[in-house]
Amino acid sequence: MRFHGITRVTQIVLATAFSMLGCRNGEPSLTRPEAGPSALMATDSAVETVQATKSSGTSQRQTLLPWPTLPRTAETAQTLVRTSTLRPARFTRRKAELDAAELFARTPPAKLVHAIVGEGPIREALLKMVSAGAGDGYLLVGANHGSRAQLEAFRRLVEVPGSYDYVMLEAFAADGHWSGMADAEQRGATAALEDYSKKGDAASFGALQRAHDTSDYVAWKLGYSPVVVDFAVAARAGAFALLAADMSPSMKVTLLPLGDALLDVREVHAALTLRAALSGDRPRSRVATLWGDVHVGEAGLARFLSRSATVVMVHILGARPGDSPPEKKLEGRVVLDEPVLFPPSETSDELVLILPDGYTRGDVERVRTTAEAPAPGDAAVAVVGVTADERAKLWLGDGTYELSEKPITLRLAPGSITYVVETGRTTVVGNLSVVAGEATSLAVSPKKRQTRVEHHLRAGPSH
Repeated sequence: MRFHGITRVTQIVLATAFSMLGCRNGEPSLTRPEAGPSALMATDSAVETVQATKSSGTSQRQTLLPWPTLPRTAETAQTLVRTSTLRPARFTRRKAELDAAELFARTPPAKLVHAIVGEGPIREALLKMVSAGAGDGYLLVGANHGSRAQLEAFRRLVEVPGSYDYVMLEAFAADGHWSGMADAEQRGATAALEDYSKKGDAASFGALQRAHDTSDYVAWKLGYSPVVVDFAVAARAGAFALLAADMSPSMKVTLLPLGDALLDVREVHAALTLRAALSGDRPRSRVATLWGDVHVGEAGLARFLSRSATVVMVHILGARPGDSPPEKKLEGRVVLDEPVLFPPSETSDELVLILPDGYTRGDVERVRTTAEAPAPGDAAVAVVGVTADERAKLWLGDGTYELSEKPITLRLAPGSITYVVETGRTTVVGNLSVVAGEATSLAVSPKKRQTRVEHHLRAGPSH
């Protein structure tokens, strides 16, 4: 029985783009937990999820049970996790973050060219994956707590209005309602989030900032706390509903005797918070969550989500703090003109999103010029001229081409296209957006980490 982090419907979306990466397809086959009823309503009698086609589309109905007793020992925590698990995991929790250098080393250009490249294409692809299926859709994103750039990348993925109904952040503590502990001891930032959502004034924003800073020490210490709290501004503007995820600092201190099991109980805490937010009659929802990377994987929060849901898991790499992050090993070897999304291995059901940073970022110059009308026969295709300032090989779509300072001319279907240029020492990855009837020039200098993209727009009133 195997758990699919990317469910069957999601794999169908990925099948074309990642066919050369060897992603496996198959029906998810999930067993029921033997113990029950679960704190998260694992049995059909405890969770009532109704999916019915109505004039308004698929609807969901969930009936909630009270929060369970807060575990105080590792043994009772293990029992809670076992009875709350809805999606059994094949693997244990990953102990260390993925290494981008290792990922690129085992992903040759012939496979890398089928990755999804560029912020826009990545955002659209992930939303399409999460939207597949009849149940709720979850985007579970893991990041490094010390990376402001990774937080900002997540925001750009989710902030477009109409994309996600809920955004849940580990950076905010959520009120708990566990039995066995006074509610006052379980309070987080929930009330402050709700107060700012209603009032939107300076006082409520200041109170929310203080509530956040109390629970998110790293963001406060590194000075990017305002970036986190700005999610509440986007939520109040209608982009999404913002949910807190984690336990309060005082609760985590109280539960330190749980040891490693505290991570599991914190995830159950978040799952219970999600269940409360998603209770009642409603349309299917799309939910995006941002956690420390250790919480994202089969043995993380995903275990406690509905079996009918579509679950997509992404690990953000790149732009990590420190003097010697793993990406330092890519310097001079990999140049990223855009962010890149691909599976970490041929058998993985998860995805990695690698951000350009000081070690890998390419210097991309984009230019627009005007040109004459396309030549006869070229009106329905995009004409792309490609050069390199040293001998290199180009992977573009299903084709492979030799590059030099002498341009080669390709006629391609319009759209978003991934390119990979490889010299033997350096690999450059980027994205071209080409238009039918227009010409584009791509000039790559791998050694200098420079790329020039020149769009020759058709002359006319539209330009």
